[in-house]
Amino acid sequence: LREITETAGVHLGVARTSVWLYNEERSSIRCLELFDARDGTHSAGLELRQPDYPRYFEALATERTIAAHDAHRDPRTREFSAAYLTPLGIGALLDAPIRGDGRMLGVVCHEHVGPARRWSPEALSFAGSIGDLVSLAIASHERRRAEHERRRLEAKVEHAQKLESLGVLAGGIAHDFNNLLVGILGNARLARDELPPTSPVQELLGGVELAAQRAADLCNQLLAYSGKGTFVVEPVDLDAVVEQMRELLEMAVSKSATLRQHRGAQRPVVLADATQLRQVVMNMIMNASDALGGRQGVVELRTGVVDCDRAALDRARLGDGLAEGRYAFVEVSDTGCGMDPATVAKIFDPFYTTKFAGRGLGLAAVLGIVRSHHGAIDIASEAGRGTTFRVLLPYADAAVRAPQPTPAPGEWAGTGTVLLVDDDDVVRTVGQRMIERCGLQVLTARNGVDGLQVFEAHQAQIACVVLDLTMPVMGGGPMLRQLHRIDPGLPVVLCSGYSEQEA
Repeated sequence: LREITETAGVHLGVARTSVWLYNEERSSIRCLELFDARDGTHSAGLELRQPDYPRYFEALATERTIAAHDAHRDPRTREFSAAYLTPLGIGALLDAPIRGDGRMLGVVCHEHVGPARRWSPEALSFAGSIGDLVSLAIASHERRRAEHERRRLEAKVEHAQKLESLGVLAGGIAHDFNNLLVGILGNARLARDELPPTSPVQELLGGVELAAQRAADLCNQLLAYSGKGTFVVEPVDLDAVVEQMRELLEMAVSKSATLRQHRGAQRPVVLADATQLRQVVMNMIMNASDALGGRQGVVELRTGVVDCDRAALDRARLGDGLAEGRYAFVEVSDTGCGMDPATVAKIFDPFYTTKFAGRGLGLAAVLGIVRSHHGAIDIASEAGRGTTFRVLLPYADAAVRAPQPTPAPGEWAGTGTVLLVDDDDVVRTVGQRMIERCGLQVLTARNGVDGLQVFEAHQAQIACVVLDLTMPVMGGGPMLRQLHRIDPGLPVVLCSGYSEQEA
């Protein structure tokens, strides 16, 4: 547009050439580009409202050009005299409407500073051509903008599909991983129980259990990222969650870092799973500590309640589908290295990490948990200036239940026969040994069809069935329905390597 206004201004010998476009309501026009030939400057921003200049706007809608030889006397333009023409010293106007897609888009104005001026037929024709040229330029710009937006949306959809595929993969891996861990942890526990407490092998088996438990934690992160982790939704006070974790959080930050905690005036209550919220807080705190890189710095943890409008939610990750309103938040900020925009764009991608020894699952798991709780994450970061993560969760006006103490497990022994049905050999073997340690007899089967045959053959002895949900030939669901038809009062324990929600 600058080239057009400069060329038109020189050709017509006018001091000011400008391009004005209608607003969406078509109630005013705003200056998009103004070239002043006297000093070679460009500016924009002026606005003219239709109610203030009705004759001029009416002429724009009906005429090819508005040639006001004497702008102060022309009935179409004299409305501008006091507020526009006289202060700027304009004596004549030659304006050409901009039309496109069958409607008025705006106007190109050629303003002669000085006395009245008679415009030649050639000048009128040239001004009309300039209006057409600006229309083409606007159309070209809109096409480029639409193409850019299309590509942006396609990239967003493609990225979402990739993350969804990774989520499905992560959930499947976690299921198989859970079955393997049952064998590792179960056999290690059985072996330790067979050995005297003073055996040197106890320490070795303890190391096996510890490594397997860490693998289970990694499995939980995979499930959290995939959005299929196990969780129990209830009213949770974020302040209470943070308070319960205080000692752990202080241990999680480096010795050179200072952890500061701040609470808002209002209790931040949400409907959520407290265990997964603890994972969110811990991952963000550890990420903030790592950002300090061992240097002295501050990690701040804030909780509170905030009212979010549309702009605030659209700015946050996962926020575009959420409703405006009140949200509880937990926010972690650091004075560390910060991130550039390119890093911020990828920070939640699974397996992306800026750490030498990182797995790239911490923030991906946070994103999965926040997504499953219908929340959003706002990030503010600048290279060299630190980072702030704010997790927003829908505020819940509900009472928080006091935590109930969990009774310690004790030794139990009994008599009877249990039918164990599972397609995984390792899970079936470990499960059989553990049940037999309780004094029970165990019958086994590898799928629902075999399980029904064993049950029908030994129905009188079987007191309980332990049943895997996902098996070939016949799964746990169909077998459970068959068992209840045969014996409606039969106790059945359902097991799965998947989460409760997915199972």
